[in-house]
Amino acid sequence: MRVVLALQYLRARRIPEPRELTIRYAIGFGFAAAIWIASALAPVPQRYWLWTTALIVDFTVPWLAAKHSVNFPPDAAHFPERFGLFTIILLGEFVASVMRGIESQKTWSVAAASTAFTSMAFAFALWCGISRAPRAPPNATSRRKGKQSCSTFTLSR
Repeated sequence: MRVVLALQYLRARRIPEPRELTIRYAIGFGFAAAIWIASALAPVPQRYWLWTTALIVDFTVPWLAAKHSVNFPPDAAHFPERFGLFTIILLGEFVASVMRGIESQKTWSVAAASTAFTSMAFAFALWCGISRAPRAPPNATSRRKGKQSCSTFTLSR
């Protein structure tokens, strides 16, 4: 995923206005992708150190590019959709994990059944709480007058 992301940022560097931002992201996320790939080939003790390093790089890249990203903030219209998709994925993983745990039980003891039902109730309660949380208005992301977001640029420019 990080390789594809880095390639997309390299592709977007053709747009003059956010070029410095996209180059920084491409280099940083490309470096993180190389570390993630190396971690897949590394033995177990070193793998954990590579994971830590890759996470640090992944979190540091946007921080180092902050002065360039001020001029090109994210498009707030995409946040609800992405947050909703993330929530659906997490909810599905939660349900699958509970089902795998119950599936491994030979018989349903009272403790196992109550744990499974309580876990599912907790997951759906979290989902209800998140889905009913107040939403920010679409223009909540600060934009400077005359500046565009990176996601509003087209590659045909």
